[in-house]
Amino acid sequence: MLPEVKFGTRGLNCFKNDRNADLERLNKTLKSRHHIVIDGGYGKLKGKTFRISNMGDETDATIATLIEAARRFLRRARDVTEA
Repeated sequence: MLPEVKFGTRGLNCFKNDRNADLERLNKTLKSRHHIVIDGGYGKLKGKTFRISNMGDETDATIATLIEAARRFLRRARDVTEA
């Protein structure tokens, strides 16, 4: 369902949600706390993938903020699941 790496693009990255994270909740958290929005997939891939744009106004700093915020969210979600 996902294309080979050679067909990728530098402006948009698509990631498989192999941790089954609640992408809708992740997106709401990122938006409310950091003013960052990701795409939670659409069609058959909704909830199974998420996309992050690294073009336009994005900088190394904004991408680093997104990555760290997503890490914290996933860490908390894992801790709740394991409790």
